[in-house]
Amino acid sequence: MNKYNTNTYKLFQEKFTRLESSTLISFLRDKSVNISFDLAKNKLNSDSVIPEWEMLESYVLNLRFFIQNNESISLNNMSKLYNKSFKETKNKFEDILTIVNNNLESKCPFSINGENLTYRDFFNGMIYTQLAHAKKEENVFCRRYKTEFFKYLALDTFLRCIKMIHSNLGKINSLNEETFSIKHQKG
Repeated sequence: MNKYNTNTYKLFQEKFTRLESSTLISFLRDKSVNISFDLAKNKLNSDSVIPEWEMLESYVLNLRFFIQNNESISLNNMSKLYNKSFKETKNKFEDILTIVNNNLESKCPFSINGENLTYRDFFNGMIYTQLAHAKKEENVFCRRYKTEFFKYLALDTFLRCIKMIHSNLGKINSLNEETFSIKHQKG
């Protein structure tokens, strides 16, 4: 196994371990998120159970390694690595990516002003307009995000995406262990 592959494997493992031990994942495992909204009062009800904003920011700080293509461990770059160097397990990797992408591309079970948004719309909207970028571009998500109801709808949908993505990153982490040990054993 070459040094690039070893470093990539170790970085993936390190960043996934950080995600796995994050306060957000602990919160999601220990509590049932409950978003209860009073439309008449235009505010969240007191019985709501939601994570602190800092938990989201901290999680996303590490998640960005997997979703932005400027890192060797981004899912896109890992896909290239599997296609190039790990023919034995590349189909398993591609299957996991297909699950992630199909889930993100599926339409949410509600429409807003006649428009059906995908889970990816919410995921990217939260990542790129609320959590991970200093300069927020004005777009449809931002205009909608200005309403209290939409903020909590977006949060709930985003957390669903996080759970799905995190679960699949865990599968990739396990596949990486298998793949890199196979490659190491072969020379």
